[in-house]
Amino acid sequence: MSESVSYEDIQKYNDHMQETVALMPEYNKHNKDKADNRPTLLIVEDNEEMNNYLEEIFSTNYRVVKAYNGQEGYKNVLKEIPDLIISDVMMPVMNGIEFLNKIKNNLSTSHIPVVLLTAKTDEVDFTEGYLHGADAYITKPFNAQNLELLVSNLQKTKVSNIDRFK
Repeated sequence: MSESVSYEDIQKYNDHMQETVALMPEYNKHNKDKADNRPTLLIVEDNEEMNNYLEEIFSTNYRVVKAYNGQEGYKNVLKEIPDLIISDVMMPVMNGIEFLNKIKNNLSTSHIPVVLLTAKTDEVDFTEGYLHGADAYITKPFNAQNLELLVSNLQKTKVSNIDRFK
């Protein structure tokens, strides 16, 4: 016995499936993120309070992605290809310098500006950060407005360079 399915039946089924999928939270989040054309900022910070504070500072102007160690951060870098990265230096699993090295030594991610944010204040630490390709090295505690301006300037420079070399 063979049943025939009309075009109208197929259309009703497709409409029903679209309505069902649209109700799924992960589908809506994924589509919302696609429509969000703000620059993406990856924050890699093992301290949850600091991570949340940084997200609060930047979430108005940036689509913020968060990670809590360098290894998790690097996975997010490869998945998201963020426009900018703010990373702590002292973290478990993979520290900020190792994380920075992986980013700067990968052709597909080496262009991403990286700001190191840390409590290490010794000049040797600054030098090490810059030798490994950091675009800026900011000590904690930091002035939130100055950090915002630094990130904004790095983003503007990046956009300007892209426009210039098109």
